[in-house]
Amino acid sequence: MTCVESIERLARLADGLDVRVQWGGIPTLEFQKQMGLQEPLVALHERFAREGRDFWTAYAHVPPTVTISVEKSLIFAQSNEYVWHEVVEAETEAAKRALLSDPAWRERARKSWDTECFDFGPFREPQVRQLWLQNSANDAGPLGLSLGEYADRLGVHCSDAMAEWLLANGLESTVNLPPFEKDEAMVVRLLEDPMSVGNVSDAGAHGQMLCGAGENMLLFTRFVRERGDIALEQAVHVQTGKLARHFGLRDRGEIAVGKRADLTVFALDEVERRPMRKVADVPDGKGGFSWRWTRDPAPVRLTLVNGEPTFEDGAATGTFPGVPVERR
Repeated sequence: MTCVESIERLARLADGLDVRVQWGGIPTLEFQKQMGLQEPLVALHERFAREGRDFWTAYAHVPPTVTISVEKSLIFAQSNEYVWHEVVEAETEAAKRALLSDPAWRERARKSWDTECFDFGPFREPQVRQLWLQNSANDAGPLGLSLGEYADRLGVHCSDAMAEWLLANGLESTVNLPPFEKDEAMVVRLLEDPMSVGNVSDAGAHGQMLCGAGENMLLFTRFVRERGDIALEQAVHVQTGKLARHFGLRDRGEIAVGKRADLTVFALDEVERRPMRKVADVPDGKGGFSWRWTRDPAPVRLTLVNGEPTFEDGAATGTFPGVPVERR
């Protein structure tokens, strides 16, 4: 693991500079904790705080979404599953289909899942049975089943079941991993830490993996309403005033005279993390549209931007009063 060494080098480079640093931060998944990745980074975070460094530790309170594809994916190779990775590397759809249909390849694929994949990877029992058949390119289905359930229905090995499902549903179809188990005690610890930046994800780069849209609602539904780990006021501050201070946005982030009237009105017992749904509204550069995952609004009752309603009574108002953000 070179992350500690890399961040310490960054700290040396920042010595004497008036610069704020946000670094990748502390892992919040249970398997990362069990692998020993978490403890040295917690120690580093605490050391930076003692030294008074302007270093902010990023973290995620939502498990990352991992999508398995045979078009473009590193998941197989990262899991030591190089037989299935042959399908990813096949250059044409015909070549991919030929592999998935080939009895000899299927025999090698079954053996690889059973004996060669990393034990903690998604393609070993029992993890593999929980893979989610979620996204079909042609809606042939079935959808909403686990791979294990589908394999049982067909009476075949899970590797064969996934090959059959992809052949029937189209090679643009994807299979999802279930959410990773979170170290929720560490999440709460970081939520309360004054030098942390939460709700971090790479959602903008992966619209088809839903790394972000609507996921911030878990802070309010799980950690506030269900578990009572933090107060509602603190959760709001984590996503408003704390971030405004971190990014140097002194004209917003709290309700005060002279600040921008950027406000959201909601009732805690009404907000929820809505189901995922698929929409085709992403320009594909060829005159058409590709798809992405999204969630419907939380809901909230009212959103004001610069004092003007942009969302009210369950619908967008069509006004756009926002202005470019400037650091002051």
